[in-house]
Amino acid sequence: MAEEEIDPEMEIEPTMNEPDEKVQSISDTLSKYDDNADGKVDHFEIAAHDGEGKSGGIGGFIDRILDDDPELRGQRLWVMFSLSLILVAGLNAYAMLRAPDLITIDKILEHKNEVVAVEGVLTSWVEDPYGSGDDRIDMIIEDSTGVIELRWYRFGDIPPLGTYVRAIGDVIEYDGRLWLQAMGAGALYWSESDVPEVFPTTVSEVAANPDNYSLTAITLTGYLSKSIEPEASFSSLYLGDHPNYGNSDHQMRMVIHSAPGKWLEAGQKVEVTGILEYEQRELRWTLHIEGPEIRTINTYTPPVAKLDWSNVDTWSYSSNNMVEITGVLSEGWILSGEGADICIIPVADPSANLGKIITFQGRLLWSPSQSNWCIDEAADGSSSAGIVAVGDAVDLLGMISADPSGVLANSSKTWVVKAYSKYSVEPFDTDITFVDSPEYSSDWTTLYGSFAGTNTWIEAGQEIVINVSVGWDDANTRMNVMVNSFELTGETPGAANIFWDDGATQWSYSRNKLVMISGQVVDEGGQYYLQREGGTQKVRIDPVIQAIGLSSDYSDYTLTWKGRLLQEDDNSNMAQAFVISNTDVLDENTNGIPDELE
Repeated sequence: MAEEEIDPEMEIEPTMNEPDEKVQSISDTLSKYDDNADGKVDHFEIAAHDGEGKSGGIGGFIDRILDDDPELRGQRLWVMFSLSLILVAGLNAYAMLRAPDLITIDKILEHKNEVVAVEGVLTSWVEDPYGSGDDRIDMIIEDSTGVIELRWYRFGDIPPLGTYVRAIGDVIEYDGRLWLQAMGAGALYWSESDVPEVFPTTVSEVAANPDNYSLTAITLTGYLSKSIEPEASFSSLYLGDHPNYGNSDHQMRMVIHSAPGKWLEAGQKVEVTGILEYEQRELRWTLHIEGPEIRTINTYTPPVAKLDWSNVDTWSYSSNNMVEITGVLSEGWILSGEGADICIIPVADPSANLGKIITFQGRLLWSPSQSNWCIDEAADGSSSAGIVAVGDAVDLLGMISADPSGVLANSSKTWVVKAYSKYSVEPFDTDITFVDSPEYSSDWTTLYGSFAGTNTWIEAGQEIVINVSVGWDDANTRMNVMVNSFELTGETPGAANIFWDDGATQWSYSRNKLVMISGQVVDEGGQYYLQREGGTQKVRIDPVIQAIGLSSDYSDYTLTWKGRLLQEDDNSNMAQAFVISNTDVLDENTNGIPDELE
């Protein structure tokens, strides 16, 4: 049968296998976003898909992105931007989750421009090293193969020195230098078990066996050799066992890596915790500490240095220190003495004292504008600075230094003066030397005096209040004071430690002083000696009656003995020898048992 001819204009009824509505294009579908006020397409608004949208899944998604339809261009750009963000975030997450390579510090050069991790001991740090206000800290980390600097921006918590840490950062090379660079608190990690146990010890113990303390955290108490400014970084000084340099038996070099944030005074007693390292280049041991962690001990106040007009060349040794000097005040805030002058920077107007002798106290600083030394009251950190005495209230020793002619012109005048005995004075001696400070100083103002003597020892550094008149000693061409009366005041200076390694020459500086030394007592025919433990060195002693240390119970012990170091004639050998008189072991609580055995 011949096929029936189909009229092209005739409508065709839809079949069960074909959609009964016209299929929407992707353009039509996405246009719904523009038509709706809420920017959303409801499910019922999409009836079906025509041929251009038949492909589903990832392939269809890609087809839609690559479609050239202008109506899709804005949406396509947003989709691509979102994809890029997702990819970057994924890469960053991967980088964070992926543990960087852990390397030894000697391999750091092989990982330039890479993120690596290193482990080692934190030996030093300094905040804002260039004082530019950067939120940055530079740290030195050391392992068995070398050291590396970590430049840490927006840093977090800082562990104690000596802590074993892990640092993560980019390896940066610039101008021949290598360092790790990191940002944020997660760059440095340590646990509580990594924090070192701190060993409190003494300077003398470290000096005896420094190897025992190498690269361990130790805590020391001692005295600073010089003043340090609040903002000073990488300051080098010494930590001694005595507030005065000349009296210290041990001096340990110390480097303060970061600014202390406050004035540290010469002679100040401090407690520090740091790392002890041997510096091969300098052939010496050095203690590395951080400025903010220096703890001052206020039980001791360092004395104010007294400047001497006759030793202007030595003033530089007191630079940055608290000082005082007596002189005549003139215009321009100038203090004048014998052939020299110094400017003062007062807080209050001192005009009322022009032309008078005053004693001024403050911090000694060099003034480039005046090419001269100045004393700044405001840079003191102390309430006692400024004008501390005027006219007759000025200490006699200061007045003699400032105006000796004026003092001699008043030979009939008597003075009440507080001073210190420069040397130990034995009973009934009639000569005494006075100084203006209890501690040894090359800038002492010294006066020689005559007095009636006393039946007891006057100790070196002993404070003494004296009523004196001043005259001229023709025989010695010097000023001399005649002591009319005196009174010993203040605490008696304690005994100083002497050591076997110091030798006879060093011991001579402690002659006539109370001293302490450790040794084992030896009886040689009724004459007692203290002998060095494990050695042959010995010194004769003259024990007190019923000395605790002579008990047979302690004959095999090395104990610390106290007495007065004297130098006596040894006629049998035509020489002089030391002897420690009135000796016994230390027994502070007087219970009859040596302190070291309790």
